[in-house]
Amino acid sequence: MWALSCATFSGLLSGLLWRPERRPENVAQLRAHIVKLCRTLSEDMCRKVVTNARVRLLEVVRQNGGHIEHVLH
Repeated sequence: MWALSCATFSGLLSGLLWRPERRPENVAQLRAHIVKLCRTLSEDMCRKVVTNARVRLLEVVRQNGGHIEHVLH
């Protein structure tokens, strides 16, 4: 299983949401775009994100709140 970090996932969603041809004109359109996009996410993708977030949070605890990038890469 490959890791999908929350930052990567967030960037992916943001890139899909803010395409020039889809730029919302108001909050209602923004909400509709977000709901539509979330409905396309697979259970497997969500599971990978949550699993990766758990691994990272456990490492933060192990490092007493310190940086973890050097450990996880």
